[in-house]
Amino acid sequence: LAKLVPESRLFGRVVFRKEIEDMKYLFLELHNAQFPDVSFGKTITHEDGRFLLRANPGKYLLTVSRVNTQTEKVLLGSINIKIGREGVFQSTLIIR
Repeated sequence: LAKLVPESRLFGRVVFRKEIEDMKYLFLELHNAQFPDVSFGKTITHEDGRFLLRANPGKYLLTVSRVNTQTEKVLLGSINIKIGREGVFQSTLIIR
């Protein structure tokens, strides 16, 4: 199992240019341009927008969504990110 779970960690904080009432439980998902329908990592944010997830090194599109019902996911924004071999990304991601 240890070989299947990536060691590289991506952590930071999501901030929106527009005011979002509740930053808690936003849904973050990593996608690769070659496989846009495949998720390479998922997590939810804490109350202050902070998050942690694991992913292999590479270039990704990080999408931020809110789940309104059990089946409806509303996209709030996205940002292109690059995870290096060291894997640690510690920054504030500003979503337009």
